[in-house]
Amino acid sequence: MKLRTIIDALPALQKLSAQDFTPKTLYRVRKLIQSLETEVKFFNDERDKVIAKYRQGGEKLTGAQLAAADAELATTLDIEVDVTFTRPQIPDSENYRLSNNDLEQLAAFVDFTFEDDAEAEGKENKT
Repeated sequence: MKLRTIIDALPALQKLSAQDFTPKTLYRVRKLIQSLETEVKFFNDERDKVIAKYRQGGEKLTGAQLAAADAELATTLDIEVDVTFTRPQIPDSENYRLSNNDLEQLAAFVDFTFEDDAEAEGKENKT
């Protein structure tokens, strides 16, 4: 998994952790986030080093410095990381509100399960 996948999913993971889940689901989500913290810390440390490298005297970065810093950070984000975690399953019966973008960002980390209304009611869809 690329580091970028984890970093891009951070806002959605934070939003997920603030949802009104059952204690069992909350525990699983928290364990997921904890398992990603090492990679997040690594990225934050590298970002701080890159910014410090290009920032002189505490001044704002110029356009050229910003482009060079972005290029270095892009290289860092493209690193393959070896992270082990258990994907929590979150059924649609849980109480949560997430955007489609959140669901896409979380797809690599969480299994959202949806009960088909037709199956739930024992009906068959025929056209």
